[in-house]
Formats: sequence, structure tokens, C-alpha cells
Amino acid sequence: MYIENIEHFFLETPLYQKFDIDPDDGELLFDLIYFNDKIDCYCPFCDKDSTFIGTNKVPSFGGFKNDSFADMTRHSGYGIDYFLNKIHAIDLYCSRVEEHKMQIIVYITNSHIFKIGQFPSIAEISQPQLKKYRPVLTNEKYTELNRGVGLITHGVGIGAFVYLRRIFEDLIEEAHQILNKMDGWDEEVYTKARMNDKIEILKSELPEFLVDNKELYGILSKGIHELSEDECKEYFPTVKLGVELILDEKLEAKKKQDKIALAKKSIASIRRDIKDK
Repeated sequence: MYIENIEHFFLETPLYQKFDIDPDDGELLFDLIYFNDKIDCYCPFCDKDSTFIGTNKVPSFGGFKNDSFADMTRHSGYGIDYFLNKIHAIDLYCSRVEEHKMQIIVYITNSHIFKIGQFPSIAEISQPQLKKYRPVLTNEKYTELNRGVGLITHGVGIGAFVYLRRIFEDLIEEAHQILNKMDGWDEEVYTKARMNDKIEILKSELPEFLVDNKELYGILSKGIHELSEDECKEYFPTVKLGVELILDEKLEAKKKQDKIALAKKSIASIRRDIKDK
């Protein structure tokens, strides 16, 4: 696996996930270790969205300024070997309050790079993103969503998949409880159906994204029963995104229903006022 996006590596990649590197990755490692760009994310100290700025200075080999890996190589004579078999700390600070820090710690071998430490944790950074789903999750399922993200923060991939699958199953059961009260419902057919078929049966009460991407359940189940910890950690950001998109649809539907209920109540109130005049 290859690091495609440094921001994603900082904010989404679980601890101890292994990424391949090769002799041509000097520029990537230079940009990562001496990160001086900006990333937008939640600051748990400010309790607000913010921008974090890298503060990692490149050594001035021979007194020369080095803005790239090519500059460093030219001025120092070092190649990619300069980064290998070492632990590197990458520091950033919050643009709102400079004392609010973020640090990513990586270990680079001859062939791989690992994120071995992070503060604040992925779970802490993800808090506001997860909080918005409280209106469409029970307290139990909201806790499980947080636990799943918390486990991945500590490098536990299979356990994190378990919690995401439980949330997925709860969404299916919620739709089941609505439709099994309808005339013509065949509980026996539903009970015997495989998950993909159950989703088709329930699709009128399920978010469109879930129906169109029903294979997400199979991925979660395969992760729990067949995939390795490393594979689950690699796939977790994608399956988490899928679950979030399903919850986003439910959240939008709830907001619409709340608006409709408010509008009906207000219209009824106006009609009463008009009738009394």
C-alpha cells in the first residue's frame, strides 16, 4: 500500500498500518517529514474547526536552504537513506491558538513506513463529525460508532469492523420494524432471505446509498471473519465513509420531516387564528 495523500495519512490512517516505500520515494518522505503546509480539521482544544499548520524545519545542510528533496540531496549528498531506520516526529499547531499542538510520529524502515503515534487521536479529531449523527442513532449505537473509531485509533481493525457492522444491522432492523406492520408483509420470507435480499425487500424505508451499495455489509462481514488486522485497518476509512453517507441521508430525511412537522403545526396555528377573527 502506498501513501497517496499526506492529509489523509495524518487524519484517517490508523496506527501501525504498513505502507510500502521504495528508492524513488525520497520526495514523498521529504514532504511528509518536513510538512509545512496546512490541513483543516477539528481542534479538540478549541472545540472548533480549525487549520493546523506544519512547523517542521528542513536542516540547512552546508548552510543552504532546502525546499525539496532534490535540494537536500544536492547540498548534503544524502539520499533517501537519510530518512530510513529512524523515528520522526511531525509537528503542527492550531492557527486559532498556537499552543494547541498536533504531533504525528512515524517509523521508517528500509521498505515501509508506519504511523506509530498521534496526538490528538483520530477519535478526538473525529468527535464533531460523529456528534452530528446523534439524532439518528440510539445512545447505544452512537456509543458503538465512537468505539469503532476509538479502536481503529489504537490499531484494532477487526474489532472496529464489528461495531460498524452492528450499526449497519441496526439500520436494517429499524426499517424492518416499520414495514413488518404493513398489510401483506411476509415475515417468513424476510427471515429466510440473505442480507442483500433483505435490503431489496426493505428498500422503500432505507437510504438510497445503502440500497445502491448493499455489498458494504458483505465487506464488513468478510472483514470480521476472513480479513487480517492490517487489511481491516486499510479498508476502515472507506467502510466508515460508507456508513457515514448512509447516516447523512437519514439525517437529511429527519431534518426534512422535522421541518414538515413544524410547518404543519404553524399552518394549523395560523388557520385557527384566522378562523377566530
